[in-house]
Formats: sequence, C-alpha cells, structure tokens
Amino acid sequence: MTKVWIDDKKWELAWSGHEELGQGGQGVTRRVEHRETGAIGCLKLLSKQKDAERRLRFSREATAYDTCQHPLIPRLLASNAHNHADPDYKLFLVTEFIRGPTLSKRIEDGGPLSWKDGSTLTLELLRAVVYIHANEWVHRDIKSDNIILRDGEVAAPVLLDFGLSYKEGVVDALNTEHGQEIGNRFLRLPELSIGSTSKRDERSDLAFVGAILFYVLTGVLPATLQDADGNMPHQREVALAKLSAVAGATTPRLLDFFDRCFNPAINRRHPNASSMLSALEPLLVSGVQTGTEPEDDLAFIRNHLCRDSIVELQQLGANCRAVYRTMDQVVNVVVAELNGQFVRTQGGMQQRGASVHTSLGVAQSDNHETRFSPRWEIDVQGSEIVVRSSSDYIFRLDALKPDLEGDFSASVRAHLLKGVRGLIEDPARQVVYRGFFRSTPFATLGEALAEAERIDRRVFVVLYDDKHRQLSKLDYTLGNFMGHEATKTLVHERFVAAVVPVSQGKHLAPAGGLEVARWFLLDKEGKVLDQRDVYANSDEGLKAVTSLSAM
Repeated sequence: MTKVWIDDKKWELAWSGHEELGQGGQGVTRRVEHRETGAIGCLKLLSKQKDAERRLRFSREATAYDTCQHPLIPRLLASNAHNHADPDYKLFLVTEFIRGPTLSKRIEDGGPLSWKDGSTLTLELLRAVVYIHANEWVHRDIKSDNIILRDGEVAAPVLLDFGLSYKEGVVDALNTEHGQEIGNRFLRLPELSIGSTSKRDERSDLAFVGAILFYVLTGVLPATLQDADGNMPHQREVALAKLSAVAGATTPRLLDFFDRCFNPAINRRHPNASSMLSALEPLLVSGVQTGTEPEDDLAFIRNHLCRDSIVELQQLGANCRAVYRTMDQVVNVVVAELNGQFVRTQGGMQQRGASVHTSLGVAQSDNHETRFSPRWEIDVQGSEIVVRSSSDYIFRLDALKPDLEGDFSASVRAHLLKGVRGLIEDPARQVVYRGFFRSTPFATLGEALAEAERIDRRVFVVLYDDKHRQLSKLDYTLGNFMGHEATKTLVHERFVAAVVPVSQGKHLAPAGGLEVARWFLLDKEGKVLDQRDVYANSDEGLKAVTSLSAM
C-alpha cells in the first residue's frame, strides 16, 4: 500500500475498526486494520466535521505526518484530509500503530525515571525536535500524553498528535489563532495564550522539552512557568528536593538549564533546538557527579554562581540600582530648581534580589513636615523593570537595557513637581505621600468606606491633628509603627488604608485633641471595632496589625 493521499470519503471503505484508543481536542483515535493488506494503523477521525477551521487544521496535521520522516514520528499510512474543502468527505488520517505506553502512563505506574533513563529519553526527543524544526515545523503540543514509548523503551519516545502544529505556507487560511489559547495544560506558556502574537515560535517547543525532562525526573507536572510566588517549576520546594536527590553535584548545572527552559520571557530561553541540544548533551551524558569532599562542594558553589540565571539576576540588580541613581539625580535637579527652599529627603535603600525599595523626595528646608517623599518600589517583573510609588506613579523600562534618559528622567521630574504643587494647594493631603504604606492611603473617610464596601474589607484608619505643630508626631510614630515590610504587606492585603486629619474625622477624635496619632479599625459601615494610640515601635506595629488581621 503505497498511496497515502486517497479519495475515500469514509475511512470504513478501506479500514476496519477495532477498540477505541482515546479522544482528544481534534478527534477520536482507534486501532484499525487495512481490509486488504492487514496493516495495523492508528486512525484519527476528526470531530466536528462541519467546522471549516478544524478541517483546515486537520489537513495541516496530516501534512506534518507525511513530510516529517523520522523514526520518532509515526508514518502517515493514509488520509483524505487534502479534500478538506469538500464537506462530503469525512476527514480521517491513519498513522502507523505504535505499541507501548504513553509517557504519562509509564510515570504514573513506575514513578520518575532514573538519571540515565531520563537523560536518554529527553536527548532522543530533543533530537527529533531538532529534525522537526529543521523542516520548519513547530509542534506546539509536546506533553507526556503525546509521547508513546515504542515497546516500552525509553530510548524510543515517539512524538504524536500534530494537531496544533504549524508550518509557514501550509494551510495559511487559518487566521484565528490570535484570539485563541493553544498548547496544553501539561505546561501553559504565556506566548500561547489569548492575544499573543508569538504563537508560532519554535522556542515554545523547547520549553515543552525542558518540561518533559523535569517531569520524568520528578514525577511532578510543571503546569505553569511561574506559580503564585513567582517560582519556576524547578524552583518549587518539592520539585527542587527531587531534582537535587537525582542530580547530586550536577544540580546547579541542571537548574541552570531549567532557568533557560522556563524563563517566562521567550527571548531569554534557549534560542533554538540545536543550541539547546548542545547545552543538554554534555550535562546529561556526563552523568551524575557524586562526592562529598570540600573540593566537590567548592565546585558545586562555583557552578551555581555561574548559572545564567544568577548572572542575569546580578545584571538586573545592577540595572535596578542604576534606575535608583537616576531618580536620585533627578531629585537633586528638582532641589536646585526650587532655589534652596526645598531639600532632598531619603529613606534607607533596601535591595531584595534584583529589586530596590526606598523613600525618596523633597521637603521644605525649614519644615520637614511639609514634604513629598513617596515610597518607591523598583521591581523586575518579567522582561521589564517596573517603577511604582506610593504616590501612584508608574513607569516601565526594559529590564536588560533600561533607557534612563529622556522620557524616564522627565517623567520622574514631572511627578515630583506635581507632588510639591499638590502640597501647596492642599497641605493636609501631604501625609498620604510619606511612604508609610505600600500604596497611597485614602485621605478621607468617605472615600475609604466607599472602597471598603466595594471590595468587602475593613478600614485601617490613622487619625492625626492637622493643627498640631508636628501633625500629632505622625512621622515619628507612624513611621516606626509601619517600619516592617510584613506590616505594610498585611495592611495592603487585608484592609483599606486611610490617613485622615481630625477635621475629616471629628467623630473619631478623643476629647482633648491628639498629641500622638491614633489608629482605628472600622468595619465597612464605619463602626469602630478597635482603636489605640500609634506606638512608635515596628515590632509592636506588626503585632497589632497581625492581631487585627485575625479578628
């Protein structure tokens, strides 16, 4: 049987059906036998035969099988998918039948693979991907369910299901991918999500291959490139312990490889399949390094420090510090422009990882209580450095090559000048810009209660006397009370924050005025649940806010 593209309108004309094997997004599969030759094949029958787009995609899948002649890709035995434009044809394709378990079944039944078996499987799979990409195809759906171990051999991971595959010039009438999510739940990739214009990039396949290696060594599904804590699959506690156990002293090099595979920014992953193979082959073929001598430990540490992700983190940290220095220079310019009537203010600069947090601004030289000194966060988020402040400022820069001149410097200057003007026009409002909180607190109770009602939260209110010479010692007391990052985070995540003068909250003010600021916890209707003087101690502040969070 040599003719592959046939004009049978139904598969039953030449094939007899056996047991159903499974059902996927594109169609139903079953084991079939050719009526004349007795050849055994795997039939895929298109679901939703009336869907024109699915018919086009099915034709592309059959073409991929026909044009990719590789031992780890099933051969196309027969298909009528070239007749996709004719609705009278019930589209099907038949590939060679591969005996063996899926990779998912193998891991579920037998647990993770050894270093040797996992290495063998992944290298063979990656060599197949090198071939696919050399023939200008992108698979886009590599996952453990789409890999069958021929006769159970880890050295023969056969790649199935080209239903989402793409090649330039093959069925170009498909124009709806921009508004669709493609790929799989084995590992969801941002470039394959709705709205992405990078759905045809071969580097998606490389992330999937990295995910296969991760999965066979740990038995853990990678699922997403970043979890809620921003950790990539190999950085999560359970998986990291498993990888360290199987890789031994090779762990830093393995983690470095995964750093590239799972980077959310596609342009920071392995550039192509051949490059990835060159990086992976010596790592896996060399085998696990063992040893407990001091020199082995030293080699381990040095390897860790040479990881691309560590080097990149150092560069990102340097770039964030450069952003801070630029802002610092802008503050000096603004002070000079204000003819000596204002001076610079600055809190301590703290760096966590690459990110920089600080307070920075200006104050009237004769009265530091009149000042615009927001809290700034210079954070790396994906491929950007995002500059935010407690005064509602935001600016985005390229993380690896931030342009610190021009628009950025001008934007910081404009924001500072606008903030100073705001203090002159509304002096009482200045206190919300002092960086006590993660984001700008409300300046009136009415606004705070409206927000509390909208998001169903309680209100954390700080009341001060705007007629007091030192604003009820607000800077000293609240600055120390909110000193811990954990306190700021709790208030930000659990409450609506407000800093309100007595003139805006007279019903809260105790008799005799406010020598020091006082905090109140209100429900969303404005009922007082608790209240105390603001105690100028960071530990007491965290203790108090933690207690309020548990109420």
